[in-house]
Amino acid sequence: MPQALIDATSDLRAGPITKGEYGRCIARRAAYTLRQKEGADRNGTTRWTCGAGTNAPIVRCDGKPASLPARVTRQPDGSRGDNRETVDLSLLRTRPPEGQLPDVCRQSSINVKATDLQQLLQTLIFGTPEQTAHYRAMRNGQEGYHGFAKDTAHEAIGEPGLRRKRGTAAQTLYAAIGLLVANLRKIATFLDHASDDDGQLSVPRAPRDAFQTEDPLGSNGGYWDSKMNQAPAPISRTRHQTSARQPRRTPHHRLGSATPTHLHETARPALRRP
Repeated sequence: MPQALIDATSDLRAGPITKGEYGRCIARRAAYTLRQKEGADRNGTTRWTCGAGTNAPIVRCDGKPASLPARVTRQPDGSRGDNRETVDLSLLRTRPPEGQLPDVCRQSSINVKATDLQQLLQTLIFGTPEQTAHYRAMRNGQEGYHGFAKDTAHEAIGEPGLRRKRGTAAQTLYAAIGLLVANLRKIATFLDHASDDDGQLSVPRAPRDAFQTEDPLGSNGGYWDSKMNQAPAPISRTRHQTSARQPRRTPHHRLGSATPTHLHETARPALRRP
């Protein structure tokens, strides 16, 4: 794989490439991934082949002479040609002794153990829109629950001063009890706001306006509008300006009169040593 594709994520974070260029790099990476050739046997071992070792090779490689002849296909823009990636064997990151090519280059396919597959397989390729959507949904859920359980008006599992007991066992027990209470509180909150819809309890989401969502492929300059299906106008704000649709909120960790009343009735008094 070319170094530019390997460094695509770090280049995006550092700034040399745009989101659109990053999306094209991620799409090019797919040609260099292995393809599963057979299902798993009774031990969980599967056989995989490279993109140049298939009956219809999607890359060109000197190690697989059958992949070198031109394959003219219709391109996304309607033209016809052979725009396949070319594998540069000199860029192999793992070089076996005596200059011998890896087994995947010298054989039609290789065996991959189940333990190796669990470590190396990516069901959702990193950087694709599918992976980004799943990652953000799970991350938002995790981070939201972390803030919920660390709320100092309730369980406050992030406050070590509230569980002054040494030892891993004691700290683990305190954390488990705190998470249990947080789960019960979340369930109680859901039941208080849920409505019965054909025998299933659900909490309807509040209506939202069109919002901006990052598009890793950069089809519309890196952002797209969920309702208008077009790139929205950029929003320019100064340091002291806030959007009318996003009112400024008081952080949850600030207790007292500034804390929203729906979070708790009274602030928990701080524990003090006698």
